[in-house]
Amino acid sequence: MREQKLTCLDRCLGRLSPADRDVIMGYHRDRGHSKIEIRKQLANGMGGPNTLRVRMCRARKQLQVCVVECLERAAS
Repeated sequence: MREQKLTCLDRCLGRLSPADRDVIMGYHRDRGHSKIEIRKQLANGMGGPNTLRVRMCRARKQLQVCVVECLERAAS
């Protein structure tokens, strides 16, 4: 099941726009201080932290819907 989830996640990441995929991958990269710096850079490139939050929320929702649908198709 874990492999199927990862396969679906990979497939769904590929379906996102390149810009959304880059934002998600950048947002979830690294840990600690470097994570904070990356998120600051992303926010600055988008016009501020609120824009980043909204974009992440929308992209995550798209990704979640896609992964759930993929897993449902795989189970049937």
